[in-house]
Amino acid sequence: MLHLDFTDFSLIEHLTLPDLAGCPRASISETAAIVMSDFCEVTQCYREEIKLQGDGATMQFDLIPPQQDAIVIGIFSVKIGSKDYLPGDYDSHSPCTINFLEAPKEEVTIMVILKPRLNAKTAPESILSRWADTIAKGVRYKLMGMPGKTWSDPQLAGYYLQQFERESLRISTDIRNQFSVVRTGRAKRNQSFFGI
Repeated sequence: MLHLDFTDFSLIEHLTLPDLAGCPRASISETAAIVMSDFCEVTQCYREEIKLQGDGATMQFDLIPPQQDAIVIGIFSVKIGSKDYLPGDYDSHSPCTINFLEAPKEEVTIMVILKPRLNAKTAPESILSRWADTIAKGVRYKLMGMPGKTWSDPQLAGYYLQQFERESLRISTDIRNQFSVVRTGRAKRNQSFFGI
């Protein structure tokens, strides 16, 4: 998936400002970038394709993120020509490099997992708008948990932390199951608990 549209964190500011009276907008935006980075790392929802040209001699490639406000945190899939490669056909000792056992001779397509930098000014609009409520809960948790501020509220911070973590894990599961209605990985139950 190529994220072409990027946006600032004004939507998160709009959602959280009523609950964070007195908090500067700049603080909300900075916190939104941090929360968005954590969210993308947990859910692995921010993925981009990187295409590399194999020359038959190069075995190691650097994985450069297509956007300057993002960093590579992992590899989701690798394809050389029309063949899918599995871990073992390649290794990656750091998130931003990949080593092949044999130097590829064809075009290499790598789906990388990204997250925004902690100081990012923009994020993919599709991710931010789809899960804005969840990200806003993470921002509320971080800012309300700051001691000695006019917007501090430790009890609400704890509530928003639980909500943010619960929703992030649910979204992560949905992404891993590719939003299938049928959950993969669950054991089939042939009869009810009552033996009927």
